[in-house]
Amino acid sequence: MEYEILIPSMLVIGLYIITYGLYKKGLVNRRWHVNLWNLIIFIAFIISGIGGFILLFMLEYGLKAPFNQQLLYWHVEAGVGLVIITIFHFHYYKGSVYRVFGVR
Repeated sequence: MEYEILIPSMLVIGLYIITYGLYKKGLVNRRWHVNLWNLIIFIAFIISGIGGFILLFMLEYGLKAPFNQQLLYWHVEAGVGLVIITIFHFHYYKGSVYRVFGVR
Protein backbone atom coordinates (compact mmCIF):
# COMPACT_ATOMS: atom_id res chain seq x y z
CA MET A 1 0.00 0.00 0.00
CA GLU A 2 1.38 3.37 -1.00
CA TYR A 3 0.72 6.47 1.04
CA GLU A 4 0.44 9.97 -0.31
CA ILE A 5 2.46 12.58 1.52
CA LEU A 6 2.73 15.39 -1.00
CA ILE A 7 -0.95 15.66 -1.98
CA PRO A 8 -2.44 15.92 1.55
CA SER A 9 0.39 18.20 2.64
CA MET A 10 -0.10 20.54 -0.31
CA LEU A 11 -3.88 20.49 0.22
CA VAL A 12 -3.53 21.47 3.88
CA ILE A 13 -0.91 24.13 3.14
CA GLY A 14 -3.03 25.51 0.27
CA LEU A 15 -6.14 25.71 2.45
CA TYR A 16 -4.13 27.40 5.16
CA ILE A 17 -2.74 30.00 2.75
CA ILE A 18 -6.26 30.73 1.47
CA THR A 19 -7.77 31.14 4.93
CA TYR A 20 -4.78 33.13 6.16
CA GLY A 21 -5.10 35.41 3.14
CA LEU A 22 -8.80 35.92 3.91
CA TYR A 23 -7.84 36.81 7.48
CA LYS A 24 -5.11 39.23 6.41
CA LYS A 25 -7.47 40.98 3.95
CA GLY A 26 -10.02 41.42 6.74
CA LEU A 27 -12.65 39.20 5.12
CA VAL A 28 -12.70 36.93 8.18
CA ASN A 29 -11.58 37.72 11.70
CA ARG A 30 -8.74 36.03 13.55
CA ARG A 31 -11.11 34.12 15.83
CA TRP A 32 -12.87 32.51 12.84
CA HIS A 33 -9.54 31.59 11.26
CA VAL A 34 -8.17 30.05 14.47
CA ASN A 35 -11.43 28.23 15.25
CA LEU A 36 -11.53 26.76 11.75
CA TRP A 37 -8.03 25.34 12.11
CA ASN A 38 -8.76 24.12 15.64
CA LEU A 39 -11.72 22.23 14.18
CA ILE A 40 -9.58 20.81 11.37
CA ILE A 41 -6.88 19.65 13.81
CA PHE A 42 -9.60 18.06 15.96
CA ILE A 43 -11.09 16.18 13.00
CA ALA A 44 -7.65 14.95 11.87
CA PHE A 45 -6.90 13.80 15.42
CA ILE A 46 -10.23 11.97 15.70
CA ILE A 47 -9.68 10.15 12.39
CA SER A 48 -6.08 9.27 13.17
CA GLY A 49 -6.58 8.58 16.87
CA ILE A 50 -9.75 6.52 16.70
CA GLY A 51 -8.54 4.73 13.57
CA GLY A 52 -5.27 3.88 15.32
CA PHE A 53 -7.10 2.67 18.41
CA ILE A 54 -9.39 0.42 16.33
CA LEU A 55 -6.40 -0.96 14.43
CA LEU A 56 -4.54 -1.61 17.70
CA PHE A 57 -7.58 -3.35 19.19
CA MET A 58 -7.98 -5.54 16.11
CA LEU A 59 -4.28 -6.39 16.06
CA GLU A 60 -4.21 -7.17 19.77
CA TYR A 61 -7.13 -9.58 19.52
CA GLY A 62 -6.21 -11.05 16.13
CA LEU A 63 -9.29 -9.69 14.41
CA LYS A 64 -9.33 -9.21 10.67
CA ALA A 65 -11.90 -7.25 8.73
CA PRO A 66 -12.19 -6.30 5.06
CA PHE A 67 -11.71 -2.64 5.95
CA ASN A 68 -8.36 -3.03 7.79
CA GLN A 69 -6.24 -1.80 4.89
CA GLN A 70 -8.56 1.11 4.14
CA LEU A 71 -8.63 2.11 7.81
CA LEU A 72 -4.84 1.95 7.97
CA TYR A 73 -4.58 4.11 4.85
CA TRP A 74 -6.85 6.84 6.26
CA HIS A 75 -5.15 6.62 9.66
CA VAL A 76 -1.81 7.41 8.01
CA GLU A 77 -3.22 10.10 5.71
CA ALA A 78 -4.91 11.87 8.64
CA GLY A 79 -1.63 11.62 10.54
CA VAL A 80 0.23 13.33 7.69
CA GLY A 81 -2.29 16.17 7.69
CA LEU A 82 -2.13 16.32 11.48
CA VAL A 83 1.62 16.94 11.42
CA ILE A 84 1.26 19.91 9.06
CA ILE A 85 -1.74 21.32 10.95
CA THR A 86 0.13 20.97 14.26
CA ILE A 87 2.92 23.18 12.90
CA PHE A 88 0.32 25.86 12.11
CA HIS A 89 -1.20 25.36 15.56
CA PHE A 90 2.17 25.93 17.23
CA HIS A 91 2.56 29.08 15.12
CA TYR A 92 -0.70 30.48 16.52
CA TYR A 93 0.20 29.65 20.09
CA LYS A 94 3.94 30.23 19.93
CA GLY A 95 3.89 32.26 23.15
CA SER A 96 2.46 29.28 25.02
CA VAL A 97 4.86 26.89 23.30
CA TYR A 98 7.81 29.09 24.30
CA ARG A 99 6.63 29.16 27.90
CA VAL A 100 6.23 25.38 28.02
CA PHE A 101 9.75 24.81 26.68
CA GLY A 102 11.32 27.67 28.62
CA VAL A 103 12.35 29.62 25.51
CA ARG A 104 12.36 33.41 25.59
